[in-house]
Amino acid sequence: MSAQDAQQGEQGGLTVSVDRLRCAGTGLCVASAPDDLALSDGRARPLRARTDALDEVVEAAELCPMEAITVRRAATGEQLAP
Repeated sequence: MSAQDAQQGEQGGLTVSVDRLRCAGTGLCVASAPDDLALSDGRARPLRARTDALDEVVEAAELCPMEAITVRRAATGEQLAP
């Protein structure tokens, strides 16, 4: 992860989305980013539209065995993870 990525995350410019059809509901993401993700009806869902938690949400996306979590820069749409 570059310094620019870290700076973007600190500015709150990240969005997190979950493909609930792909989600297996393992809960690994919730353990990694409990302030940003939760399980609902056995599947993950984002808790907010934007976040500052770059390291946490990127880790959650990378741990997801189904690659159901996508992290993007809000301003550009650039995909950061997976």
